Amino acid sequence: MSLLVESANPAFLYIGLFLLVMLEGELSLLGAAVLAAQGILWLPMVILVAALGNVAIDQFYYRLALRWGRGILQRMPRLAAVYDRAEPWLIRRRGLALLFGRYLYGFRIAVPAGCGLTGMCSRRFALLNVTASLLWAVSTAYLGVLFGHAIIQAFMRYGWAASGAVAGALLLAFVLLTHRKPKAAALPSSL
Repeated sequence: MSLLVESANPAFLYIGLFLLVMLEGELSLLGAAVLAAQGILWLPMVILVAALGNVAIDQFYYRLALRWGRGILQRMPRLAAVYDRAEPWLIRRRGLALLFGRYLYGFRIAVPAGCGLTGMCSRRFALLNVTASLLWAVSTAYLGVLFGHAIIQAFMRYGWAASGAVAGALLLAFVLLTHRKPKAAALPSSL
């Protein structure tokens, strides 16, 4: 591991994790979990900090949509059309969407904002948001520890090239499994 990371004050690494989770949650948490697998960070603190960062950014999107969402939609007709189609489904399933939407690419912002737009009760949103963030942080962190051990073992046995290949293969698998493009809707025939 880099001397810079090993000699860094863990408090700065936790602060960095909190901020990075708001930008790109999965990769940030997976990286911190690899550091926890090496004993540089403490896994329970990694999980707590990542969950708090996730709660904070989801609360931000929820509050933003609750307060200004309708005005934003009025200025963006294409987005408004998408929301109008999704709104009935979201109203019926917003609790489940909030619990599981963070695992689907493209829904990180959409689900909390949609909960705000539909007027979901603030207390209910907060409770589900904290629960979902903890579930996400625990499951993602343990995947990171598991993958971290595999990367470390490959490095110790075969050096940088092998550990890079293992890390690349794991990252590719993660991207392929979570970042699928939605199928294009069939265009209606004009005849």
